[in-house]
Amino acid sequence: ELTGSWTFMTGNRLTASFENYEDLGQAHFPSDVAPIPPFMNTPGGLEYFTERNNFRLPAYHRLDLGINIYRPKKNGRMGIWNVSIYNVYCHMNAITLKKRFWYNYYCYFETMSILPIIPSVSYTYKF
Repeated sequence: ELTGSWTFMTGNRLTASFENYEDLGQAHFPSDVAPIPPFMNTPGGLEYFTERNNFRLPAYHRLDLGINIYRPKKNGRMGIWNVSIYNVYCHMNAITLKKRFWYNYYCYFETMSILPIIPSVSYTYKF
């Protein structure tokens, strides 16, 4: 018995901060904070969110395949071997967005992903 499943989903939406507000110390601004232009952030400061769900991750897709091998036993019992592969073509699907800093000044974003190709083997004994 051969099984297969292809999964496709549009990318999840998430809320990303594209600007920071930094404490300027003795700058004599009324609130002691001033905006920093987008993509020129420093690691510290307060993140500013313009709206909720303002970024969409790339589409999610994967192919899962499996095979079941049935082995009849004595007295009507059955042994079943299952060999399967999760994410056959090893597409690294993005699950979140991570803000990174280059020389503590320029900001850029990377997508993070987990779960590459994962093989599995199982045995079921029915009695």
